[in-house]
Amino acid sequence: MNPNELRRKMVLALETEKRLLAEHKYIEALDARAEYRTYRRQLTGSWGDGELIPAREAKPA
Repeated sequence: MNPNELRRKMVLALETEKRLLAEHKYIEALDARAEYRTYRRQLTGSWGDGELIPAREAKPA
């Protein structure tokens, strides 16, 4: 799937989540967020922010 298609699906998933939250359908909103995260992972190759934020180096004791 090309990057623009992934971005479009990410936007649709976020819009769906926002609509479901407004309708107080919280479980369905979580499903929409999971769908967004799946597309985000495909686009960026990472899950969450852990791989985007550089790890701090341990200070020598």
